[in-house]
Amino acid sequence: MTQMLDIEVMVKTPVCPLSKIENLSLNILDIRGFRDEVAHLVEVDRKACDKLSNLAVEENLRISEKIYKGDSCIARIASKGCIACRTLINNGAFLVSGSLLENGLMSYRFIVSSRETLDRILTIFNKENIDYEIVAVRKLNRRNYLTRKQEEVLILSLRLGLFDHPRRIKISEISEMLGIRPSTFTEILRRGIRKILEDIFYT
Repeated sequence: MTQMLDIEVMVKTPVCPLSKIENLSLNILDIRGFRDEVAHLVEVDRKACDKLSNLAVEENLRISEKIYKGDSCIARIASKGCIACRTLINNGAFLVSGSLLENGLMSYRFIVSSRETLDRILTIFNKENIDYEIVAVRKLNRRNYLTRKQEEVLILSLRLGLFDHPRRIKISEISEMLGIRPSTFTEILRRGIRKILEDIFYT
């Protein structure tokens, strides 16, 4: 049985176009590959949203949507993707969180299915001369009752405030970000929550 790992990595080389924005703090909520593009779901301060628009023009990025929530702006940005994000996607890593820090560094936290998967990712980083630092490696005791899609939907819902009171975001808004119908999103969410509750109360 393979051992899942929870990894934190600091990428020092400014490999991502988003790192070219000075003095910008940005949270990466989700990354996923579509054909030859990488779609980033990012959250920035509402006042900094214009910087994203300016960068999109300069770097040939495509911002497909923006949602304003309080002091935050959530945007989906499509691009060719940096080598770091493409490597994570191509090797099946599950992004838990990502951050662009004000000093231009990128911080990633992701889950991989085995040590071999992590080694493949780091081999590519080394081959591409990406300057990185492993901050933490944790063994993950994961119950295999949630599908990958259920994990993605639940984590994103929690992170964006779907479970807050009052809600900070609507189901229709999250499902649009993920490119699925609200009814599909709701079913994935419901099945995931049910599995968690069954594990808590029936095992």
